[in-house]
Amino acid sequence: MHHRFLHHAIATHILPKAGGFDEVTHMEAYTMFHIITGQKINVPMLIINHMHAMHNRENARLPYSNIITKILMQFGVDLSGELHHSLQSADKLGKGALGRMGFKKHKRLGTWIPREEN
Repeated sequence: MHHRFLHHAIATHILPKAGGFDEVTHMEAYTMFHIITGQKINVPMLIINHMHAMHNRENARLPYSNIITKILMQFGVDLSGELHHSLQSADKLGKGALGRMGFKKHKRLGTWIPREEN
């Protein structure tokens, strides 16, 4: 697996953060190591620790807000007084993000491959 793609997926979905992706945090590296080596990782504990870390920061957004909102809606929690924030383009993993990470779409196969491969 291409490490830039893996880091981007971790930084946007598993351990979401705002800002740039040019630096790898300790927890991102820890998560990448476990995924790359195939070692088990306690994902619920990772998520809880990440939420605690974000809670302790000033002006930090709640991570996993989209998932939490869906869970609350499923259980019928009234969210009518809450502010709605749309997904930002950085939160979406599309062809623009893949291109910025150094991938290109293979013309014949229709799959995404690293630019240096044919």
